[in-house]
Amino acid sequence: MLSRTADHLFWMSRYRTEQDLILIMGVDPATIREARPYDVDEDVWQAFAREKTAALVGGGLARQYGLRVGDT
Repeated sequence: MLSRTADHLFWMSRYRTEQDLILIMGVDPATIREARPYDVDEDVWQAFAREKTAALVGGGLARQYGLRVGDT
């Protein structure tokens, strides 16, 4: 399922199993940072902005899957 709104592209994907359905949002880092404040260290934000395959993950989802900064 794809939908486009402004500078965002949304789709649903499965992470590890068929039941692990997550929302993925493709964004322009500069645009999304202006639209909403994020509690992220500047060096982490710059790495996210530079790396095309990077992702920002909310705290709840990170805890649920045991994700940490720098995981691939």
